Amino acid sequence: MGKKLAIGAIGLATVATVMLVATGWPTQMRSAVEERRPTLRSVSEPSRIVAPGRVEPFSGEIELAANQLGVIRKVYVNERNRIRRNDLVAELENVDFQARVEQAEVTIRIRRAQLDKLQNGARPEERRQAAMRLQEMEAALTLAQQQLNRQQKLFRIGATSVESLDQAESTNRIAVARRAAAAEALALLEIGPRPEDVIIANTELALAQAQLAEAREVLERTRVRSPIDGTVLQVYKHPGEAVTSQPLTPIMEVGNLERLRVRAQIDQADIARVTVGQCAYATALGYPGQQFEGRISELSPRLGAKTIIRDAPTEKRDTRVQDALIDLDDGISLPVGLRVEVFIFLQPSAPKVSSNTTDQREMTLPSFARICADQTSLR
Repeated sequence: MGKKLAIGAIGLATVATVMLVATGWPTQMRSAVEERRPTLRSVSEPSRIVAPGRVEPFSGEIELAANQLGVIRKVYVNERNRIRRNDLVAELENVDFQARVEQAEVTIRIRRAQLDKLQNGARPEERRQAAMRLQEMEAALTLAQQQLNRQQKLFRIGATSVESLDQAESTNRIAVARRAAAAEALALLEIGPRPEDVIIANTELALAQAQLAEAREVLERTRVRSPIDGTVLQVYKHPGEAVTSQPLTPIMEVGNLERLRVRAQIDQADIARVTVGQCAYATALGYPGQQFEGRISELSPRLGAKTIIRDAPTEKRDTRVQDALIDLDDGISLPVGLRVEVFIFLQPSAPKVSSNTTDQREMTLPSFARICADQTSLR
């Protein structure tokens, strides 16, 4: 009898459960419970893409080379040295080129002195000497004329010979010619140089100056100067080593380390979602737990081959990528060439949590992404 009652109770419970399920009571209970707690629309992390990157100076890495074939005579800097724009950092053997410059400088001094002499004309002493010479010739001419007149009178009365008369006439003609030559010499000193002589002298001086400029240019090709203010990153060549000009042999590498940037390579599948101004940060294995923040400042106008490799066995190396330059914030110091992982945020704002009650909370982005998004909206 007891067993029958127990079986009857179990049967009644089963029937009641079936009726409750049929009437939808569990669903109503779940709804009532869920009304008392907020529901999440989205709890996913902010959308972002990851790309390999490499740290480089803000100026880029600049390789310096001599535009001349030769042997390195001296390297004036070492790695990590600070340099200024136009500083001489290396020099090839150039003794012969220096001699050509000195020779051209001497030629210029000679040509300039000749031109000055021509333009200044005769010195006052030369003019006075020419005037005295003219006076001397005039006196000699006067004497010769007097002697000729005397010989002519004596010849008419038969008191002198024909030979004496001829001698007097010859002396007079010589005196006339000498007086004319002295007068012309003085006149030339007074009127100055001829215009064509001045033109020739100026041309010779200009030619000498051009030869000096050429010699200096050839000499300068043996000298290597820095094009920027920056730091010596690496020295490739040392004194005694040869360099070639075809192709140019780099002697050292320099860059401006006052600010750094990251060159990230964006896979071609993601390039449509990346724009200038987006926030990004980089991480590196050697700096665990640190994020180096920045903003995209430039995107390459073309796709190219992938050059930054993670060394992962499954990585695709034939992918076409777009270079993105990310300017890091001021004060960040990292080794140039450091490989990093770059994370680029694709959402300017954060997702939210909504509720049917008055209790509303915001699922915020990491602090850096939120600040960056606020700055973007203000712009």
